[in-house]
Amino acid sequence: MFIVGALIIIIVITLIKTSINVADVLEKKKFLESGVERLEFSNIRGEVAKSAYNAVNYSLNMTNVTNSFISFAESKLSGRNIRLDGVAVSSYYLNMTASTNIPINVTVYNFFDAELSRVVLNLSTNFAAPVNTTDLQPGSILYSNFTVNSGSSQNLTLWVFYETPTERVVQNVTIPSVIGKTKYVGYFDLKVSDDRGDIRDRFVETVDVN
Repeated sequence: MFIVGALIIIIVITLIKTSINVADVLEKKKFLESGVERLEFSNIRGEVAKSAYNAVNYSLNMTNVTNSFISFAESKLSGRNIRLDGVAVSSYYLNMTASTNIPINVTVYNFFDAELSRVVLNLSTNFAAPVNTTDLQPGSILYSNFTVNSGSSQNLTLWVFYETPTERVVQNVTIPSVIGKTKYVGYFDLKVSDDRGDIRDRFVETVDVN
C-alpha cells in the first residue's frame, strides 16, 4: 500500500513538472513569435520608406514604386496568413519656384481590407480647395492635385482624414515647401495582423529629390 501511494505521488509530481515545462515552452514560443512579428513589421516599415529613396536613385515615380512595394508585400504576407492593412498618402512637387503656381500631386492608396467610407484632404494654402470623396474601395487609389504659390520657403500642412468601418483617423502631415527643391512626402498607416494579434504604426517619410 505504501509503494502504491509513493508511485501515485511520483506520478503526480511528474505530471505537475511536465505541465509546468509545457506552459514554459508555450510561453517562450509565444514570446519568440511576437519577436519575429515585430522584426517582420520593422522590416516592412523600413522597406516602405526605402522604396521611395530607391525610386529617386533610379529616376522612377516614387508614389508608384512605394504603392507597388506595399501591394507586393501584402501579397507575400497573405500567403502566410498574415494581413497587411493601411493607407499610404503620397505628396510630390517638382521644382518649387517663388511666386509661381506650382502643382502638388497627392494620392491616397487604400490597402485596408475594407472601403474607406470617406476621405478628406486639405492643404494650408489660399489656392487649394479641399478634396472630399466617399467609398474608396480596397486596392483603390485617389488622385488629387493642389496648387501653391509662395514667395519664399515655408512649411505647408496637409490635413488628412479617413474613415474605416471601425475608426476615424485625422493626421496633419508637414510638407516642406522649399524654393528650388523637388520633394516627396509620404504618410503611412501600416498594420500587420494575424491570429496572434496585430502591430501598427503611423509615420512620415520626407525625401529630397534634388
